[in-house]
Amino acid sequence: MESVFESFGLSFVISNPREQDNPIVYASENFYKTTGYSPKEVINRNCRFLQGKDTSRQSVCEIRDAIREERATSTCLLNYRKNGTPFWNAFHLEPVKDVHGMTEFYIGVQVDVTEMFKSALGEAAVSECSKDVCSKAQQLANEVKKYADKLHENARVSVAVADSIPSPLLSGGIDRSERGGENPGCYSS
Repeated sequence: MESVFESFGLSFVISNPREQDNPIVYASENFYKTTGYSPKEVINRNCRFLQGKDTSRQSVCEIRDAIREERATSTCLLNYRKNGTPFWNAFHLEPVKDVHGMTEFYIGVQVDVTEMFKSALGEAAVSECSKDVCSKAQQLANEVKKYADKLHENARVSVAVADSIPSPLLSGGIDRSERGGENPGCYSS
């Protein structure tokens, strides 16, 4: 499944809002390249470590509100690499919902738009880039949902199979009265 995620060629993270502080549970290789952080420094942490002194509080509040309201949002904000270098991040947050409409994961897609922001195209280019990021994030969210649905289905099948196994077989405790005759390899029907 990892290859499906990586095939999008995006810098992104997947976080789990069911865990305390909505930690990152997966980050793409491009995320590590963009930010300079390693998997050990990223996994099980909230994305706040990318914020710095000049990160817009308004953008941070927009992201926080979207998480609280379980909705998608896009914004452009100043983030910081591990080495302290700032970069403009065209960010899109997309919730991944289960069959009951509950948010299971969030996908956060980051695009370094620093050069676009500095160019004459400026905000118009960033806006156009944000639309593309939003579209790709929605596609990625659909792939994550498919993967999560498969995991849930596999778990349901495993539980159904376990429930159908007679309890003496699960515990290993079959007594002689359940066997057919004296042959321990044959059971009566």
